[in-house]
Amino acid sequence: MDLLLSKAVDGVTNLGDSAILLPLSAGIFLWLLAFCSRQAAGAWALAMLAAVVPIALLKFALQTCDPLSRLRLVTPSGHAAFGTAVYGGLAMLAARQRPGWAVPAFAAAAILVAGICATRLMIGVHSEGEVLIGLAVGAASLPVLYNRIRRLPPFAIDVRRVALVLGPLSAVILAWMLYHDWGLSPNGVIREAALRLGAATMHCEVR
Repeated sequence: MDLLLSKAVDGVTNLGDSAILLPLSAGIFLWLLAFCSRQAAGAWALAMLAAVVPIALLKFALQTCDPLSRLRLVTPSGHAAFGTAVYGGLAMLAARQRPGWAVPAFAAAAILVAGICATRLMIGVHSEGEVLIGLAVGAASLPVLYNRIRRLPPFAIDVRRVALVLGPLSAVILAWMLYHDWGLSPNGVIREAALRLGAATMHCEVR
């Protein structure tokens, strides 16, 4: 893989990194809470938790004693799950407010998520099964958001208010990414904790 392609792959895959998605999802939550409604903010928070918590639990469970390592199902893709939830959720909010935006919004979200999934496979950090599990978990979180926001009255999208939140948020994301060398992965911590639990409860070998 030449340098230019490698940089492009890194850039796309980092769009699903927690270093971007955590502050982005938090910013969207704060924007909904401050300028829309507590119900909309709560729906967003619940949908994000519905994507993040199952993936974290699956990562933990599957890495305890490496029970499915031969099938290459060890660490389901958090990039795929969280990326699907955040970008799909953004598309859903846009379509909810402006029906004419539905097709381009969902198309853009699909392209982003497809790029994230493809690059996770290209750099060899996940198997096809792990990416599919991540996609399934992320996609399952979207009905949680839809079922709650569809009952809410329309809320206005003020571009100036969006800029007020996303401007400082963009600076925080860039600073965070630079500080963490363009990545923030919980996999190492999860794996160490899982293997230690396995060693303590199932007499597994800690490697």
